[in-house]
Amino acid sequence: MNYLQNNLHIVLELIHGASYFNQLIDLYNPADEKSEHKVNLPAEILECLVNAIMERFDMPSFVLKYSMTRGDSTSFYTSYELSVIDKLFEIAEVFNLNKHATLKIFIADKFKKAIVNETQIRNKGAYLKLLEKLQDSLDDKKEQALKLYIDNIDDISAIEDLKKIEELFPEDYASLIDRIGEDSFIEKLEEIIHDDIDSYSEYDQELVDDLSHRIKLLSYKYGINDDYFAEILQEKLDDSEVYGDPDYLEDYRGGSVTGSDEQYIEDLFNSLNQ
Repeated sequence: MNYLQNNLHIVLELIHGASYFNQLIDLYNPADEKSEHKVNLPAEILECLVNAIMERFDMPSFVLKYSMTRGDSTSFYTSYELSVIDKLFEIAEVFNLNKHATLKIFIADKFKKAIVNETQIRNKGAYLKLLEKLQDSLDDKKEQALKLYIDNIDDISAIEDLKKIEELFPEDYASLIDRIGEDSFIEKLEEIIHDDIDSYSEYDQELVDDLSHRIKLLSYKYGINDDYFAEILQEKLDDSEVYGDPDYLEDYRGGSVTGSDEQYIEDLFNSLNQ
């Protein structure tokens, strides 16, 4: 980094010669605060970087590879290329958009076009941050941007984050929920909660208490039937305790057979002899 910092003519060549979007974002520091890990850019080169990002926004990104963990704790690798919304978030995280008005307009225009075609949000937390940064720039696309988020809610955490949407866009949020229908909206949230509860591979008292508390808080806001989910969680916990019981495991592994099991086996063999 020190070499590049002292040879800014090479930095210009790297900016103009970049083949991937990530090369324009990951290497340079456009902030006022100095960075030890990125090249700090003077104003004239920073302007070149901004122009390069806007002119070559559609260039491909590196294929990102990262580790994921399945419900059974086994790991696997997956990869993806940055979507339009991913790229916009990366830019908005690096640049202070209040100091780069032209770049902010560019990002807002790209975002408003992207939400028409996008159906999935890979990183809902990043999407919410982008909405906050573009709060005053979405014009008549606010409700469409909110709908895309609501369509992608798939767990309890995403439901909890709805409060951020409502805080940022209270009128548009209320209008959208009214068009969806309050009953339909609550039904959707309850289906998501049910699926989220089912997604866990193991249940213990700490997990059940945490989920119960969070669902109860959501019930105050949305009228969700928290008693129903409390019963489901208790059943999940009871089943986990039964299956984890040493006596049950011994029976399951063939260490002992109960009287009802013996009768079942006898009936099974008798049926084969008929």
